[in-house]
Amino acid sequence: MKLRLSLFAVMIALPLLYISGARLQDGQLSTGALIFVAVLCLWLLAPERNR
Repeated sequence: MKLRLSLFAVMIALPLLYISGARLQDGQLSTGALIFVAVLCLWLLAPERNR
């Protein structure tokens, strides 16, 4: 489940980062998208808990 959710989040986050930074040239939106990608990467590196 974590892999599927993270793949969906990356599919949304990376185009958002490109659109906000390169096309719109909006600094705040680009920073927000970059922070989202960083949090997603940290979440992927965290070990999963046993159920």
